[in-house]
Amino acid sequence: MCGIAGFSLIEGTPNTRERSIRGLLAIEHRGTDATGVATFVNGEPWYCKAAVPASQFDTNILGERSMIMHTRYATTGSPTNNDNNHPIITKGVMGVHNGMLWDHRGSAREAGVSLEYEVDSELLFRIISKHGLESPDALSEVEGDATIAWLDVNEPNKTFVAALGGRPLVVGSNRWGVYFASTQDAVNAMAMGGTKSIHVPDGSLMVLEDGEVKSIEPWARLNEGAWIRRSVNRSLADGGVGYSPSTSVAGSGGTSVVSSPMHMQVRFNSTVEQSYELLDMACNRMQSEYLSLIHISEPTRRTPISYAVFCLK
Repeated sequence: MCGIAGFSLIEGTPNTRERSIRGLLAIEHRGTDATGVATFVNGEPWYCKAAVPASQFDTNILGERSMIMHTRYATTGSPTNNDNNHPIITKGVMGVHNGMLWDHRGSAREAGVSLEYEVDSELLFRIISKHGLESPDALSEVEGDATIAWLDVNEPNKTFVAALGGRPLVVGSNRWGVYFASTQDAVNAMAMGGTKSIHVPDGSLMVLEDGEVKSIEPWARLNEGAWIRRSVNRSLADGGVGYSPSTSVAGSGGTSVVSSPMHMQVRFNSTVEQSYELLDMACNRMQSEYLSLIHISEPTRRTPISYAVFCLK
């Protein structure tokens, strides 16, 4: 989980520096390993990033009318190497990414791009550097999830924001401009008040210019599920809280749900669709009796790293 935020404001907008600071601090909780911003100063591309949380970032550098911002929760690539932090700098592009990619080096070979850093996010912006707005075909072969924003050094008046699937994007506008972020709180913080909501569907590209939405059009969506169908050992995602299950509820295609009066455990070794069908069936079967906690743990890459979701009923 990382945080992204940004805006495009009309000329004469007051408190631009304060809006930037508020935006960064509002997404700090989404990542404290590094912080970064990118913008244009007098028409020239400019960025700054450092391996510090947003609350320790040098906010004296903020204050332009358009800006993209990022707070990093590091997963691939050490934040001590500043090249791995965001904004990611590739030829003609400064970009930020919230999400995760799987087998990004394999995808880079297939896309015909070379990677210089460790961070997986680099792949997306290498593709955009190579293909520009003609990137959808190449991006659709990349496995993972992403919301991204970037600045093109050849178009300093524009900000590009793409919902590539699987990650949050909140967009709002007011009299001063357009704001986007990973959370509604961050949008409100930058707007310094309420906003009119703007819907950007997954698979869409939004282009901002001089405080306005110039376009929202279908564009690209990452391949969110192909990696699940490969021979990946997902047993690392076993749920549970230490109780030994006693009864098998169902099993299909390598996925199993087992339960006891104290515990239900779901092993995801099949497709996402099969797993959720199985989970839904188990919940319906058990909801009037013993079910009190669901623990879903899904590896975010092919190592023992996982996230968990807890739901109390």
